[in-house]
Amino acid sequence: MRNKFIQSLTEYIDRHRGRIALTIAMSLLAIFLSAVISVQSILVVSAADAAAKDKTAAFAISSGAQSDAEWSILKQSGHDFLPPTAEETAEKEKRDFLCSALMTFESLLKYKNGNGGKIKPGSKNVIEEIIIPPTDYSFSDLGWGQISTIPVPDDIRFDENGIPLNYSYTVSGKTTAYASGYITSTGTGVYPGIVAVNPNIIPYGSRLWIVAYDGTVYGYGIAADTGGFIYFSNPPVADLYMWSESECDWWGVRGATVYVLN
Repeated sequence: MRNKFIQSLTEYIDRHRGRIALTIAMSLLAIFLSAVISVQSILVVSAADAAAKDKTAAFAISSGAQSDAEWSILKQSGHDFLPPTAEETAEKEKRDFLCSALMTFESLLKYKNGNGGKIKPGSKNVIEEIIIPPTDYSFSDLGWGQISTIPVPDDIRFDENGIPLNYSYTVSGKTTAYASGYITSTGTGVYPGIVAVNPNIIPYGSRLWIVAYDGTVYGYGIAADTGGFIYFSNPPVADLYMWSESECDWWGVRGATVYVLN
């Protein structure tokens, strides 16, 4: 079997000797050309790299670098290591001049030159007043309304979204409303702003700010009442006094956040 295979291979080579020789020659030529191109590419890259290093060194020296370490620092700082052209230098000088002129003009708009350039508080030299917007607001500043009839004290401050800034903690969950009774469990009268709570969670006398999840503002309240609802298996976090049963029906069972104020 082996001898037969060798004989067949020999006969094939004899019949196609010219084609095989041409294939081998073409393969060797391709290998040679690939090697020449690779060597040429390496030489071109090396020359470009050497030129770049020469430019880098020239620019680094002109920038005051005295060592390879300083060149590295210059490179990390974002320099492109190419000295600016005459056009780029002229453009930079023009921009610097315009910026300087604008700053000078702005200074002249703000102040008149007097008293050696020093500005005293209340001086007529000041012709522009810088107004710093407030970082917090009173409820009247916000211009909003509330269901509670208790005026909101000015010491309660809010951000621009109506969230109180001075609170100790919050209690969130469902709230209900009631309109019955005349005297609270703490002995006060009842009116919108009186809130029934679980005193184990919100102590009596606590100042409250109540906002429903849908944005409805019940507003400022006082924890002054309680009721049997605290014994429910899933009681509301607060029961809000309303003037009428129809208002209570309108409020229904509504999710809200109760801010317990400082």
